Amino acid sequence: MTLRRFLGLASFFRRFIPNYAIKARYLTQLTKANEIFKWEKVPEESFETLKRELMIQPILALYNPEAKTKVHTDACASGIAGMLLQLGSDNKWHLVYCVSKKTTETETKIPYK
Repeated sequence: MTLRRFLGLASFFRRFIPNYAIKARYLTQLTKANEIFKWEKVPEESFETLKRELMIQPILALYNPEAKTKVHTDACASGIAGMLLQLGSDNKWHLVYCVSKKTTETETKIPYK
């Protein structure tokens, strides 16, 4: 399986993988046209992390408009992410949806606190 195919598969499930864009950034960088493909420790760790994430059976909940809901967000120079959680009947928070985006080169220059 080529790296692009793997990333396509992983990207299909990205809404179930918290911080997907950050976890996939080193692999995504290797697929750029002008990038020299060099498989080293960091891309290997990124690949193994995503592979593990894809094999974990997610504990997902369907969105319930009646349930208590909260949103978690996170941002750093390399990416932004968010998760929608809802309180289940078991009194535990369950993941309903997650989203992430790798920052562009321009966005990495924006100061954040």
